[in-house]
Amino acid sequence: MIVFKLECFDDDVREAMRRFNEMPEHLKGQILRRAPWALGFLPNLPPTPWVARVRGGRLRFVKPHKDFSEANSSGSRGVLKVWMLRQGTTYEINETFPSGRSSRFRGSVEGGYFVRVQNTA
Repeated sequence: MIVFKLECFDDDVREAMRRFNEMPEHLKGQILRRAPWALGFLPNLPPTPWVARVRGGRLRFVKPHKDFSEANSSGSRGVLKVWMLRQGTTYEINETFPSGRSSRFRGSVEGGYFVRVQNTA
């Protein structure tokens, strides 16, 4: 097994959106009446990194742990998602970048290292 970490850029925005979406509808309405500019901000969620096991051509997403030990005070940089990856299992990874772009690739753990085997769409 190895520890695999990817940074969650703008995790503070994603967390704020999660909290907003969990609010009762009447509170959401009050917030949007007081800050209508927020409507333009709501749909623009930054991409998030993920890891999935590949089994029989299907992806099974692996739940990460979040590590805040390197995060800045707002959580916009340095928040890491951490996965434990098993030897001999093929994974598909979605890695994100500060620009908002992302890269998907497949690989597996061999000899204690993650070895990239192919890029995907």
